[in-house]
Amino acid sequence: MLRISLRRCVAVLVFNLAFVINPFYVVGCASDDDDEQRAAQAKMELLGLLDDVNGEGRFAFEQDGVEYELLLELTQAKQPTASLPAPARASFMSVAHACGNVTFYQSASACSTQYTLAVEGTFTLRRLGEAPETIATDVPVSGTLHDYGQLSLQGESVERLFLEPTENGAFVLFHFIADDLGGQSFDI
Repeated sequence: MLRISLRRCVAVLVFNLAFVINPFYVVGCASDDDDEQRAAQAKMELLGLLDDVNGEGRFAFEQDGVEYELLLELTQAKQPTASLPAPARASFMSVAHACGNVTFYQSASACSTQYTLAVEGTFTLRRLGEAPETIATDVPVSGTLHDYGQLSLQGESVERLFLEPTENGAFVLFHFIADDLGGQSFDI
């Protein structure tokens, strides 16, 4: 005769519910060796993306009928900066112990599907056209380059500077908000 205890039924139900809600909490992520290989590969890919951004370097845009050019130079950050997001606060729902987000500073490994590279650098902004003029030089910025290609930067006078990858592998200036760069404000 089949006899199932209430305790065993509850345990199986809780396990199945935990697995459905967050399977990585129950089974975990890949092994440490896989984590290190993924992290190393992701870091190399992000450094390659950073080289692509620096290789492109010049980003043109237009505001109020005036053409501008933004010259960007970035490197991998050596330490955390104010523009990087703060670590997530604890909540009533826990995440899998082995998984999370990783931002690379010098060396790291983790089990995650999203990687970011901390970057810092400067940009120069020039007005183009009949009377070209340099508006701002060596404006410091810092932020993150995401493994899906988006570059997000901020600085003292720069609220937001986003670059997005295009289908052909180039980057385009997606969003730029800055106050008081050479006496001008930008919002594109």
